[in-house]
Amino acid sequence: MQKLKVEKIWISDFSYKKELPEIKNTKIDFSYNYSLRQNKGNMNRYWVKLNANCIQLECFEMKMMVNGIFVLNYESEDEFNSLLIEAIKRLEPFVRNQFFLMTNNPGSSPVSIPEINFSSYKKNKNNNL
Repeated sequence: MQKLKVEKIWISDFSYKKELPEIKNTKIDFSYNYSLRQNKGNMNRYWVKLNANCIQLECFEMKMMVNGIFVLNYESEDEFNSLLIEAIKRLEPFVRNQFFLMTNNPGSSPVSIPEINFSSYKKNKNNNL
């Protein structure tokens, strides 16, 4: 039996707002958090949402939500947490790619979002990464 199965991935929300031309050497803030919902009919089926925000003050703001339906076959809480991290890892490239594409325009520098360091991931009450 497959431990992690991806059934579907889609983008449900995306916004991009450009305010002023790019300001060099201004900090770009990235934030990620996720939410999780278990399917009532199939207890191993989960809807995972990855929320991402990218803001450069006075320049632009991007927000995106990527969703995935995953089947997680686990036997312990530790295995569940490992599979959840793996599911989130499958969603994260969609965010990075879309943010890069939206900022790769004439007159601006493309934003390359660093990868999430999953090895240092610790679950917290806000589900922030």
